[in-house]
Amino acid sequence: MLTAEQAAALLGVGTRQAVHDRAKRGGLLALHKGSRQVRFPAFQFVERPGSTAKTVLPELSRLIGIFTDSGVDVWTLASWFRTPAPLLETLTPARTTS
Repeated sequence: MLTAEQAAALLGVGTRQAVHDRAKRGGLLALHKGSRQVRFPAFQFVERPGSTAKTVLPELSRLIGIFTDSGVDVWTLASWFRTPAPLLETLTPARTTS
């Protein structure tokens, strides 16, 4: 779990506000702990070819939209990304999309 500052550094976006804005638009998975604490799961950040900065999992925003439109909360979605699945030959969804 990363802070907004850590996520901003990984993505090379400079500010924590940029990370929060991206999460509000559905481009990052943000997990709220308490009233003011937000953490960003590390599994959603993957290597960006030819760069030291990272990017997010391919299709992450689409998957966030599908799940949240279906009424699935972000904690459940985060758990789904990290749960091994027999249909994925025991890989996790996060591992197969990276």
